[in-house]
Amino acid sequence: MINNDIKDWAINLPYWQQYISEKIYNGDVLDKNDLEYIYNLFKQEFLLVEEPLIKEEITFSSFVRDNSTEPLKWRGVRNVRGVNALKSNDELKIGNNLTLIYGKNGSGKSGYTRLLNNIFISRGDKDIIQNIYSDDAEEIDANILFEKSNKKIEEYSYSELSTHSYSNRISVFDSKSAT
Repeated sequence: MINNDIKDWAINLPYWQQYISEKIYNGDVLDKNDLEYIYNLFKQEFLLVEEPLIKEEITFSSFVRDNSTEPLKWRGVRNVRGVNALKSNDELKIGNNLTLIYGKNGSGKSGYTRLLNNIFISRGDKDIIQNIYSDDAEEIDANILFEKSNKKIEEYSYSELSTHSYSNRISVFDSKSAT
């Protein structure tokens, strides 16, 4: 998994770079104070100042290792809210073989694609447009279903999957990522 590769790469960097790596990976926005702190870490690490370097433990806590080789099947999306032309509580079921999404213009194909591009590995269009069926700005959300080898279905919310290892086990290919 790419998370493991990033962690393995980052733990071999100088401490000040490890600190930055963890902040960036966790999605933290670095402000002026953070940059000054990082610059001070750099100076301490390379003995450019007389202050000793005190290293805080860097755990890369948001890195979720998935060493599991257990088969996992993505089974669909349900309870979709706030996405393009998808009606609230819309559902997409994924079959055992090939699942094809087709329909008229404005029927929701791009909405599902954009939602999936935000959940899984993708180079495609990630801009989710507000739900056209609602005048109210609904928060973007959905429940994503996975089937484990024991046939048990696990369900995760859209926001939970951003740091979950399952999101790194599925790739989305659309017309934009294919080019």
